[in-house]
Amino acid sequence: MKFLLITYLLLSMTTGGEEELSQCRALYFQLGDKENAEAFLDQCEELGGVSPIAKGYEGCAKTVMAGYGFNPFSKYNLFAEGRDELEAAIKSAPTDPELRFLRLGVQIHAPGFLNYDDQIDQDIELIVSALANGWASDTPWFQEKVISFLQDSCDLDSASQSTLKNL
Repeated sequence: MKFLLITYLLLSMTTGGEEELSQCRALYFQLGDKENAEAFLDQCEELGGVSPIAKGYEGCAKTVMAGYGFNPFSKYNLFAEGRDELEAAIKSAPTDPELRFLRLGVQIHAPGFLNYDDQIDQDIELIVSALANGWASDTPWFQEKVISFLQDSCDLDSASQSTLKNL
């Protein structure tokens, strides 16, 4: 678990700016309409796409925007582009809980016919473990939002439920 926390800290330091990242995080939890999705994408693009976390947020934002398109082909292409960017970010930082959290959100909300739901259990396990080991504790509002998302949107086993209740 030390490796997990060290990896997260190193990735956080190489992200664009902390203010931009905080804004992306806040906008993520305000999604629900096209206007907010566009603001989320714009803010994520401002991160610069250099670090894995920046690439992950930008990929996530593209998958969200795909849901607001009109043409089914362009919707699918934008979703696939975002999914591939998110997966590339995860490949470069496989133990980063924030990237896994972004993927979890996309997988939970993606339509079933896209067949993008095969890592849900692994992502939940990694995120819960990271939270139990102090991930996101330096940003309590973010930690609370992640915990709420997990409790409200995921089918958690009793051990995960217990761990989250004790945080």
